[in-house]
Amino acid sequence: MQSPWQRLITPLKFQESSMLERTRRIQIYIENKNPDLEGLDTTTDIIENRLIDSLQFVEFVLFVEEVAGAKIDMTMLDIEDFRSLERIEALIERITGDLEVCCRCLTMKYAEDYIQGEVYRLGTHQISSDEIISFAQKYDPQPYHVSEQAGEASPFKGLIASGWNTASIWMKLYVTNMLEDARVFGSPGVDELRWFAPVRPGDILEGRVEIMDRIPSFTQPDVMTIRKKGTLWRDGEDSPLCSLIIHSRFGKRGSTSENTQ
Repeated sequence: MQSPWQRLITPLKFQESSMLERTRRIQIYIENKNPDLEGLDTTTDIIENRLIDSLQFVEFVLFVEEVAGAKIDMTMLDIEDFRSLERIEALIERITGDLEVCCRCLTMKYAEDYIQGEVYRLGTHQISSDEIISFAQKYDPQPYHVSEQAGEASPFKGLIASGWNTASIWMKLYVTNMLEDARVFGSPGVDELRWFAPVRPGDILEGRVEIMDRIPSFTQPDVMTIRKKGTLWRDGEDSPLCSLIIHSRFGKRGSTSENTQ
């Protein structure tokens, strides 16, 4: 069941600005309407002091909508919400909070949204020598990962990234560009992790995912395992540097399980 505030608002483009910036815009609007006003704090009674009169009120509400990024149903207005900057701040927090939740619900992806054969492009990441060395020093300190000189003396003829660094770059692209706003419940594992060519400083790497299969769960009817092939490509090349098969558990539409992403 929708809350009153969810019924009150209509989603528009959600504007990500701080409450301080929003309040300052409204304060300037009121001060411009009242050039003789000697200061306006957050508790000043806007209605009682006639800083916005009845003829200006609809225009003022429309301006608050613009600042908030949410359209307000005029039939559900409460004038008390506009009595002070403090109360307007509270109103904006309520409506934009519910708007963000509503927008996330509209964009949430479920198991049924991933179709076999679809390919998702996950964006790019440019790797640096500092990143290669820093990662290797912590997790894979082989000479050609931690030293340019050792890399030159190796069969690779230069510094190269650890394969685990390469796989981690793919994972970061996958999480930030595919799992955000997805009803995902972790992964039972990865198969067939392969490295086909070394990654070097300055390489621009692109992540991709192909949907291979959807496997129903016999023990959790509201969950489905999706088998995907992940690949990482160097810009301008026609074969991947790295590939893996990953199994991820996604909630089906209407599922009640909690998201454990």
